[in-house]
Amino acid sequence: MTQAQTQRYDDTFDGLADAMKGETWDLHKQAEKTGIMADMFKGRASRESYVLFMRNLLPIYRTLEAATSALEAFPTMQYGFTPALYRAPALEQDLAALSSPAALKALPFLRSAQRYCKDIELSVEADPAALLGHIYVRYLGDLYGGQTLAKVLERTLHLPPEGLSFYDFRAAGELIDVRSRFRHSLNDLRVTSAQKDAAVAAALSAFQFNIDVSEEVSASIVQDV
Repeated sequence: MTQAQTQRYDDTFDGLADAMKGETWDLHKQAEKTGIMADMFKGRASRESYVLFMRNLLPIYRTLEAATSALEAFPTMQYGFTPALYRAPALEQDLAALSSPAALKALPFLRSAQRYCKDIELSVEADPAALLGHIYVRYLGDLYGGQTLAKVLERTLHLPPEGLSFYDFRAAGELIDVRSRFRHSLNDLRVTSAQKDAAVAAALSAFQFNIDVSEEVSASIVQDV
């Protein structure tokens, strides 16, 4: 009997996206209220802090998108998570629009962002299901709260459209459809108990790393003032 024939799927929960939402809810709320994230939502972030944040998100998305071959273990995810959702190219465009090459080169790659990238690599290497947790946190966050945030940033920081590409998902289709496909693809996956646990653990780690990056961005700006 093969390993595929002996693995037991966990059919005791409604779906992976719903399970991760429930398990991460407290950290999700905390993430919105800390560091640069809180400043952005309240309209008090500076352009300098925003650019530093984006500079540190870029390697995180590059790491995530370099790891997407792990989704070959979950072929039905190809329906809800496609290269049209990748954010690294949009981040590169935004940074080029909002800052000069020399200024960007001088910005630090913060330790929290470095640890976040390493965690993605190690967790996905240990279990490809961990990538499901990481992409759930980042991309669904961009598709939901990120859309509200874009409007706040446009109004408070007066960012030009070419500096807000990160939040523009039109290449992937209508926003409501993109959200639905992504969430349903996660919920429709049949995963083992071990895979579910790996995905949830990665989602929890991702939220904590996002909090750490957010706080370090704010601390870095304060220290520079």
